[in-house]
Amino acid sequence: MIPYLKGLVTGKLHRSVLVKNYLYLSMYQVINFLAPIIIIPHIVKVLGIEKYGSVVFSYAFVTYFAIFTDYGFNLSATRDISISRDDEVAVNHIFNRVIQSKLLLYCIAFILFTVIVYIIPVFRKELLLHYCSFILVLTQTLLPIWFFQGLEDMRFIAMLNAISKLCFIGLIFIIVRTPEHYILVNLLQGLGGLFSCVICYILIKKKYNISYVRIPIKEIFKEIKDGTSLFISGFAVSVYVNSNTFLLGMFANRMTLGYYGIAEKVVLAVKQLLIVFSQVVYPYMCKITNEPFDKTRRFLKTAFIPFAYIIIASCICIFLFSDYIVLYAIKGKNVELSNLLKLFSFLPIIVLFDIPAYQVLLAYNLRKAYSTILISGCVLNILINFVLSYYFKAWGTVTSVLITELYITFGLNILLHVKYPQYSLLKRINK
Repeated sequence: MIPYLKGLVTGKLHRSVLVKNYLYLSMYQVINFLAPIIIIPHIVKVLGIEKYGSVVFSYAFVTYFAIFTDYGFNLSATRDISISRDDEVAVNHIFNRVIQSKLLLYCIAFILFTVIVYIIPVFRKELLLHYCSFILVLTQTLLPIWFFQGLEDMRFIAMLNAISKLCFIGLIFIIVRTPEHYILVNLLQGLGGLFSCVICYILIKKKYNISYVRIPIKEIFKEIKDGTSLFISGFAVSVYVNSNTFLLGMFANRMTLGYYGIAEKVVLAVKQLLIVFSQVVYPYMCKITNEPFDKTRRFLKTAFIPFAYIIIASCICIFLFSDYIVLYAIKGKNVELSNLLKLFSFLPIIVLFDIPAYQVLLAYNLRKAYSTILISGCVLNILINFVLSYYFKAWGTVTSVLITELYITFGLNILLHVKYPQYSLLKRINK
């Protein structure tokens, strides 16, 4: 890992920036993962597996609304900020346009959420839990990660995230003391995120001179309309990811859902590294879109191959030490959970190999092709998961996830090579 980072830094300013941002984003995502991992043994002990399953189910439910308010801005706004970073007026306008668009979407999401939880009995039973969880949607709406990504400056948001998560962990251990407190778990996580948002906006105003500008409603509607394709693909991913927990929660008991949630969170540790890598590479990819494509291909090869070794090694560790991971999480042995975790450990390796293709598709604004694969993958996942989770419970859900990711990975790479040969990553690089 150290030689890899040194190699990136040597003689290359943009590589030095990439390394710094990778480290900051790594800290951001790793802390996001470590927080629940640290508190899982406490939560499982206090709440029990069934109540923990209810918390996981509610989290999956409100995540649909969080993706709706995001509306693909994590990609489109990052690209816009990256391109206009030297124009202070343009950056200020983009920031206000995106935030005001997201707030409008949040209001729509809250109305839809209220209608659903009051009309559908399965949600109405846990009304208070779902409303407490919905604060996570507000946090996702306001947190301007896309702004810092576009400027390739992740220092502040990484540090603030660390502080908020430490507060979250402390509050969980102090406040969550009985099974009835399960409704507070997602609420406390959301409050920690809002704390980060408040400090973030203060820093943004002082460091980047961002001030409030009223954006005409027509421009907001245009922003939302222009982001439709990214929203559809992003929502497809959300439906795919969250339908796994959601559908399993419909067919299996809360204990099974709790076990699945534990296995999923462990694998998400490695998947966070994939997210960080993508977030760091994407702004630079956008900057070099006007240069010969060989530069893009060479850059991806240099950055991706060493990173792939790290991911594969991490997955092997999960597979080999699954028994010890389970022992830590539930303070006891559970062969079924351990084997479930072993099967799940193949997921990050599959996802790893779709990163270069989708980075190219997005950076070169080939969004429709990207969306087509993701949407069809979403449909495939729901169909397979609906059947497999009904008959095989958690094992069926994990299997459907692996099948879907294989489809997406092969689909993105084949589509890029066949339909857009000028952007093919499989051509030989002449050095």
